[in-house]
Amino acid sequence: MIFYDNPRQPDDVSAFDVPKSPTVPTTLDEKYEEMMRRRACFRHMIAQYNASREEPEEQSCAMW
Repeated sequence: MIFYDNPRQPDDVSAFDVPKSPTVPTTLDEKYEEMMRRRACFRHMIAQYNASREEPEEQSCAMW
């Protein structure tokens, strides 16, 4: 799976406190580092989403 030409991916991942990868990874170590960088970015976006969600209050209703 290739992520480099994905238009939905943010161009500036430094906004998520994750350094942007300067080059396309080629070695296994570079690919692992890139995967971990993307995982950290994704987890940060999920945490932001979860923090911004508002749970609706459950309404109590009487059966009779």
